[in-house]
Amino acid sequence: MPSIAAYTLCFLFDPQTHRVLLIDRGMDRVELPGLLNGLGGKLHAGEDWTAAARREIREEAGVIAVDLEFRGTESWVCYHVDGSLKDQGTLYLFTATTWMGTVCERCPEGELVWMSREEALAHPRLAPNLTTILPAMLDAQEGRYCGMAHYVRNADGTYALTGHEWVGW
Repeated sequence: MPSIAAYTLCFLFDPQTHRVLLIDRGMDRVELPGLLNGLGGKLHAGEDWTAAARREIREEAGVIAVDLEFRGTESWVCYHVDGSLKDQGTLYLFTATTWMGTVCERCPEGELVWMSREEALAHPRLAPNLTTILPAMLDAQEGRYCGMAHYVRNADGTYALTGHEWVGW
């Protein structure tokens, strides 16, 4: 059985322009090729969620998050098309509205783009789970988000979101 993976997913939100920073992931990426996603990645051995989020923001956007806030979790289960378990894990979700430095235009994962909430949610290449996660992260909701997603990894390497539940705050 695959181990349970731990990842961060982070959103920088500029309160002056009302835009969120996303990565337009390159087609050469193994996971989520060609999709828009937040910043983030795997936790390293011995690293806590917050340290991982800070590191990923620094590596991908070139800035230091000042007011990084833990906003919740989303667990997922992913199956191969034959029904066998591919992987499972948890996303640790963060937001920041203040940072030090200038945001990069590119990172190894792809091009960094600023989008309004409306532009992002209407974008045809938005990562499937972000249609639920992004509004929850950008709303000034008290408490912590909790969600669950179910995926199938297609033979061509793309993912199909087969179920997504917002469990609550």
